[in-house]
Amino acid sequence: MSLSVRHALMGAVLVLAAMPAYAAPSGPDAQFARNAAQGGLAEVKMAQLALSKSKNSTVRAFAHHMIADHTPNNARLAAIMRSEGLTVPAMVDPNSQMMMSRLQGLSGRAFDRAYMAGQVRSHGQMQILMQSETNGGKDARLRAYAKTTLSAVNEHLAMARTDVAMLRSGRMAGTMSGGSMSGGAMSGGNMSGGNMSGGTTSGGNMGGNTSGGSMSGGSTSGGNMPGGNMPGGTSGGAPAGGTSAGGASSGGSTTGPGTTSSPAGMGGASPMPMPSSSPRPR
Repeated sequence: MSLSVRHALMGAVLVLAAMPAYAAPSGPDAQFARNAAQGGLAEVKMAQLALSKSKNSTVRAFAHHMIADHTPNNARLAAIMRSEGLTVPAMVDPNSQMMMSRLQGLSGRAFDRAYMAGQVRSHGQMQILMQSETNGGKDARLRAYAKTTLSAVNEHLAMARTDVAMLRSGRMAGTMSGGSMSGGAMSGGNMSGGNMSGGTTSGGNMGGNTSGGSMSGGSTSGGNMPGGNMPGGTSGGAPAGGTSAGGASSGGSTTGPGTTSSPAGMGGASPMPMPSSSPRPR
């Protein structure tokens, strides 16, 4: 072997020894890893903030779910990044930091709505990120990570959208305090200490309290009952489906002493005279 060939071979060995055993991800793959790591970290930190500020049981359940899912997933991505020579971010991205600062200044329903709305946005962005890496990533390990994470992101996004819709409609579960529902709607009115006072009921408005008895569907003072109008409150314990003083009946409207009209929506006959025990005025 000539001296020149020997020198060439030795140079090649030195070059190969200086090269890493693998090619670290670069370009889009490296950027994906950084964005995914910062996004996952932000999800955990915002969920921890929600647990410290929100008293709404549904919001708290969502936050617990985020911590349980994202914590191990973040650890998995960090292990991949370290093994491939990438630096794992220790802080969230600037946009997430701004969102967390805003949430710090909110409380009650304002916090719940802002947090859940932010979760819809952040998981929508994460969905796009994972889908892009799944379809076009060059690094096999990062591409596999994105594919498995995408299904969890889709689930979280659907949960967040459902909770936002519930918040907007007022049907989200709230916290019970002394018999009152805070942060949610109760069918049948507002419960304060276990008593119904002036609340709304299904089929009519409760405008007053019963006096001396009750009628089927509740007694009202000037309120509306299903199927007709009650011009005055009942007194003296009128029975269900019966008549009260003055001729008021459940399901119809009185037209004066001694006459009744057919219930609303029944298509009945015209008012019929009722027997009267008092003499008619001359």
